[in-house]
Amino acid sequence: MKKAKRNQRFRSNNFSVLLLILLTFLFGGVYFHDLMKEAVAGSSGDSANAEAEIFAQNDEMASAYYHFMIAQSYEKNGMINEALVELEKSVDIDPRSPYLLTKMAELSSLKRSYEEGIKYCEKAIEIDPDYPEAHRRLGLIYVFLNKKEMAVNEFETLLKILPDDTEAALLLSTIHYDNNNNGEAIKLLESILEADPYHFMANYYLAKTYRKIKEYDKAIEYYEKTVEIKPYFETALSDLGLLYEFLGKEDKAISVYEKVISFHSYNTQIMERLAQIYVRQNNFDKALEFYKTMNKYSRGDVDLKIKIALIYYKMGDFEQAKSELKKAVILKRTSYEARYYLGMIYEEEKDFDEAIGLFKSIPDTSSLYFVDAQIRLAIIYDRQKKHEKAIALISELIETMPDQRVRLYGILASIYEDANKFKLALDTLNNALEEEPENIYFLFRVGVMYDKLGDTDKSLVEMNKVLRYDPENANALNYIGYTYADRGEKLGLAEEYINKALTLKPGDGYITDSLGWLYFRKGDLKKAQSMLERAVELAPEDPIIIEHLGDVYNELNMKDEAIKVYEKALEKSQNKNENLLNKLNKIKNERK
Repeated sequence: MKKAKRNQRFRSNNFSVLLLILLTFLFGGVYFHDLMKEAVAGSSGDSANAEAEIFAQNDEMASAYYHFMIAQSYEKNGMINEALVELEKSVDIDPRSPYLLTKMAELSSLKRSYEEGIKYCEKAIEIDPDYPEAHRRLGLIYVFLNKKEMAVNEFETLLKILPDDTEAALLLSTIHYDNNNNGEAIKLLESILEADPYHFMANYYLAKTYRKIKEYDKAIEYYEKTVEIKPYFETALSDLGLLYEFLGKEDKAISVYEKVISFHSYNTQIMERLAQIYVRQNNFDKALEFYKTMNKYSRGDVDLKIKIALIYYKMGDFEQAKSELKKAVILKRTSYEARYYLGMIYEEEKDFDEAIGLFKSIPDTSSLYFVDAQIRLAIIYDRQKKHEKAIALISELIETMPDQRVRLYGILASIYEDANKFKLALDTLNNALEEEPENIYFLFRVGVMYDKLGDTDKSLVEMNKVLRYDPENANALNYIGYTYADRGEKLGLAEEYINKALTLKPGDGYITDSLGWLYFRKGDLKKAQSMLERAVELAPEDPIIIEHLGDVYNELNMKDEAIKVYEKALEKSQNKNENLLNKLNKIKNERK
C-alpha cells in the first residue's frame, strides 16, 4: 500500500470533533461549543468503514485495527490511559502512520501530557510534512502552552497545505486577536466571509475585533449579522447589548437584552444588566421586577437581597428595605454591608439607638465598612450635640487609619464647625491642605471658616484661590459676590459674579438670595422683593434668606408681611438670633 494513499484515507473525520472538544476546554465559551456542534453535524459516518478497509488488507493491519477500535471504545468511555495503551499497540504495528501518531498526540493532550503530544506530532510531520492534522494538533498544543508564535507557524503551515481550511483560518485569527494583531485577524476573517458570508463565527469574531479597535459602527454591523444568522447565539446578543450600553444607547441595549431573556429565560447576568439600566433610569418598578425574578432562582443570595433593599430605599419604602436587609443579615450574620445600610435607614428615620447598635456591630476586620460605620456613628453623635464624643471618635480614626486621613480631616472639621469651634475647624482644614494643597473643597471650607471667624478679607483671599484652580466654581463666585454685596463694595463685580454663578447653577436658592440681597444693597427694592420671594420658595428652611425677605418688606413699609416673615425666620433659627429678635420687637413697638 502506498504511504500517501494510506495516510490520506486513514484520516478520521472524528478528529475535527475531538479537536473542537479540546478547544472548548482551552478557550471556553460559546465560540468553540458552537463550532463543535457544526463539526459533529458535518462528520461522515463512513470513517470506520474506510479504516476497516485499510486494515483488512492483511493480518497485521487487522491486528492494528483491532487495537485501534479497542482504543476508540476506551476513549468514548473516558478511559484515556487504557486507550493510550491500546493505541500504542496499533502504532507498534504501523509506526509510520501520521494518523495514528497524531491520534496518540491527541490522547496525550487529553491527559495534559503536552510534551509527549508534541513529540508524536513532530514524528508525524517528519514522516509526512504535509499531513495537515499533525500541524493542527501541534498548533493547538502550542496555544494551550501559550507558545503563540509557534502556534501561528503551525496554523500558517496548515493553511499553505489546505488554503480553504476555514477552521485553521478561524483559529489563527483568534490568536492574532489575542496578540492585538487586529489587522491580520480582520484579513483572515474577511477571507472566510468571502467564501462563506454566512459563517456566523467569522462574523462574530469580526464584530469583536472591530469593537476592540473602537470601530463601533462596524462592530454593530457584524454583531447584527451574526444574530441574524444565529438568532439564539446568546454570547453575540449579550456582546451587542453591552456595546449599545457602553455607547449610551440604553433603549437599544434593553431591546437586545430582552431578546436574550426571551430565548434564555434563566440568564441572570442579563437580568442584572437590565435591572442596572432601569435603576439608572429611575424606573425602579422594572428593576425590581428583574431582581425579584433573579431572587426566585437564588433565594439565598445575600448580595441580591441588598440590591433589592437599596431599590426600596431609593423608592422611599423604608419598611420593605429594612425587611430585605434583615433577611440578608439572617442569611449571613457577617454581612456587614447589610448591617451598614440597615443602620443608615434607622439613622434617616432618627432611630439613633438602633442605628448606633448596628454601626457598632461592624468590626474593624471589615475594612470596607468599618470606617464608614464609624463615620456614621460620629455624625449621629454630632446630630445629638455630643460633639466631644464625635471628635474623639474621628480623632482616633485619624491615628489608626492613616490612609483615610484626608477624608477624616474634612469630617472632623465639620464637627468642629457644628460645635462653633471655628479655629479648630480651620486648623484641621489646613492639615488636610498640607496633604492635598489644591483640594477645591478644603480651600472653599477654609474661606468659610475665616468668614465665621470674622476675617472676611482672608475669606476672600481663599475664595479667589478656589477660582484660580476652578474659574467655574459657582459656590466661590456666589460667596465673593455676596460678601461684596453685604459690605456694599464693588457692587458691579459682585453682580457679575453672582449672575455667572446663577448661570452655572440655575434655580439655586442661595445664589438667588445673593442676587436679591445685591438689589437690596443697591436700593432696587422691587427687584430685591421679587428675587428674595423666589429664593424663599427655593430654600424655604433657611432662616437667613427668610430674614433678608423680611428686611425688604420692612423697607417697603410692608410691616404685617415683615412681622410674619421675621417670626418664621425665628422659628427656623437653630440658635437664638438677638439681632432678628430686635428687628421684630422694634416693628411691633412702632405699631403700638
